[in-house]
Amino acid sequence: VNPNRVKASLCHNLFLFSFPPPSLPRFELIPSLFVTTLGITIVTVSIHLTIVKIVENRYHHRINSCQELYSLGFVSVLSSAFPVFPVTSIFARTLI
Repeated sequence: VNPNRVKASLCHNLFLFSFPPPSLPRFELIPSLFVTTLGITIVTVSIHLTIVKIVENRYHHRINSCQELYSLGFVSVLSSAFPVFPVTSIFARTLI
């Protein structure tokens, strides 16, 4: 028995059985979380746009900020169907 194949099989089975199914978010929490969510949104957008400007300056490449915000919003709405962390600019740590 190949140990690498056994590891891959175990990881594959773990992924198949541990990925949560999509579900609708709990809409009754929106009023109580609105102010906190607004603050997190402002910070996330600010960090994301700052990183976009750094990339533009470093690589001399024009990036459409509106398109970046649309994609950030789309992924955030999509991720609300799964019990996962919201999307942020995590690549900022490796970029700078």
